[in-house]
Amino acid sequence: MLTIKHIQISGEEMIYASPIVNYVPYADFGRCPPTLWIEPVGHVSAGTRFPLTGGTCFVMNDNGKTIGRYELGDEPSDPNVYGRNPEYRQNAVAGVIA
Repeated sequence: MLTIKHIQISGEEMIYASPIVNYVPYADFGRCPPTLWIEPVGHVSAGTRFPLTGGTCFVMNDNGKTIGRYELGDEPSDPNVYGRNPEYRQNAVAGVIA
């Protein structure tokens, strides 16, 4: 299990536990912010990916050693707007999301 510390631009901090972390740098010609995708334990349904944008994220292993640091930009935005979440795209195509 990995521990993710997300420090938002406002200074607010959140701690998550996740079995996976997926970092996606700028894409779509810079329109979409860098995004760290996680599957937070106890925050959403199992297997659901959750985007972290804006601020800085630190990823620690089971021993508490920092194994990754990600700068996610100055402005948090919803990567779903840019179609970055495959589940969101599938639901939009299926008409579940207007």
